[in-house]
Parts: sequence; structure tokens; C-alpha cells
Amino acid sequence: MRKNEKQARSPFFKTNSQDSYRRDGIIENVLYFRHNTYGDGIGNEVWRIDLENNLTSLLHDVYPGEGDSNPTGFVVYKDKLFFGAYELAFGAEIWYITV
Repeated sequence: MRKNEKQARSPFFKTNSQDSYRRDGIIENVLYFRHNTYGDGIGNEVWRIDLENNLTSLLHDVYPGEGDSNPTGFVVYKDKLFFGAYELAFGAEIWYITV
């Protein structure tokens, strides 16, 4: 297997030439993604949008306050959304949320 094929099959595959990792995941018509609303006291956190009725909401504030958890590498497995995120007490970790 060539290197590029291995990366493409990894759940944390690189999506473009700027070395950014996958930043979204979809479960049953709901898109989960990283977003920053700037100026509202919430940094880059996990958000969701229901694609059927276009309702958007904050799913979880991993790093409370203005700090950024910078969630990335979203992977959907069964009814769980896995992602990497930063939290002040423990640093970068793998998180999951049952959705």
C-alpha cells in the first residue's frame, strides 16, 4: 500500500494541501463541526446543525470561556462522535460524545 492510500483510509486523514485535518462529521442528518462565534465568550468549540430544519447550536464547550478547544479529526462510529480537543486541565485528548 502506498503512503497516500494509507492516509486516505485513516479517520484522521488530511483533507487538503494545507495540512488541515477533517473538521466535521455527519450522523443522521446532523452535521457536527468546529466553529468560533467571536466576541461571545466561546472559543473554537463543537457545534451542530440539523440539516433538515437548519437549526444550529453549541453541542459542547470543551474549554469553557473564551479559550479554544480546537476540536478536530471528527470520526463517527455508531452513535458516537469522536474528536481530538484541548482542555486546560489535561491538554490535548480524544473526546467522544454520544449523539
